Amino acid sequence: MTDDQLEAFFADPAVHHLRAVARETDALAIAYPKELQISNFLAWLLSPGEGHGLGDLPLRALLRAAWHSAELSARNGMLAVSPSRLGLMSLGAALCIREFGVETGRCDLAIVDPVSKLIVILENKYGANQGTNQLSGYRDAVTKRM
Repeated sequence: MTDDQLEAFFADPAVHHLRAVARETDALAIAYPKELQISNFLAWLLSPGEGHGLGDLPLRALLRAAWHSAELSARNGMLAVSPSRLGLMSLGAALCIREFGVETGRCDLAIVDPVSKLIVILENKYGANQGTNQLSGYRDAVTKRM
């Protein structure tokens, strides 16, 4: 291939389009993270006092999304984070605890806000399968412990 042909190839709009379509847009796909790294990232993002400068916005967005995606029957156990109550709460005191131990195992992430008396348990399943009754076991164990 000559220099002119190479230049013509890279000047072709179809080549530019193909390169744009082939770009990786999933940031996690390039790093091949493991569950631990994802949990660390979530703990950082969901901690209002961290240096990301977002305060409690990510935590609020997570709770709002959980409320909206929950089945109606499950919302009764989520009254503390209903949209009306969430709008009135301050979550600035929330703490994120990695590998939170309960009698049935270790939850990947616990978010505890002592001011609003809120406890959120996250189980990160990046690259792993959920165990049988794992989440309900964690819920029951945390409810008993707290």
